[in-house]
Amino acid sequence: MENESPLSGFRFENNRLIFDGYPEGHDCYHLDTKNTRRIRNLRFAEKQLSAARQALDTFIKLPKDENHELREAIVAGAVTFYFSVFQQGEFSPMLTPKGVFSFDNEALERHNDWRNIRDKRYNHPTRVYNEMETVLVVDEKGGFLDIVTIGFDAPLSTMHEHLQILYQLIHEASKYVDMAVEKAFQSAKASAMKMGVDDVRALPICQIKKPDA
Repeated sequence: MENESPLSGFRFENNRLIFDGYPEGHDCYHLDTKNTRRIRNLRFAEKQLSAARQALDTFIKLPKDENHELREAIVAGAVTFYFSVFQQGEFSPMLTPKGVFSFDNEALERHNDWRNIRDKRYNHPTRVYNEMETVLVVDEKGGFLDIVTIGFDAPLSTMHEHLQILYQLIHEASKYVDMAVEKAFQSAKASAMKMGVDDVRALPICQIKKPDA
């Protein structure tokens, strides 16, 4: 169970954190170091990238005649989860596109292309991917009938080549995160193994509050 994600395989008993697979009676302490914070944030990125991948896997299985809005929403979810690992936040792993794709300039360009699509389609909608117009409708004599708004969007769910690129970007980012987790874990483990029993017992007992929905 070494170096496995703490996001599954645990439970609480009498306010104590219990991990499946460890000897009965084990205790968990809050170890706040640069490396453990790094692991925590990378694990969050791992979770987000997994959600992005699962969203696209779900999209692939949808019938082609499935509701348009549903297909677009799933793609938007995948895009949101993917780009979240490059954003600022309390659990931000501080990933940068140049760092993740440092050995693949083409992947970096494709990441930037997708960022451009995201911004113009979702974050700051422009006419590149969206079109909305409000029109006056009159009868044959020019008399008022109605004021109607119509809209169109460029459906990302039909841009199969772009979606394949996004899937590959998610895969490459996941590999980078896996390697970064392993590096931080080994450093944290080496430091923890040097701690004496008294040092360990002096740490605060781990308490995790489940976020309110």
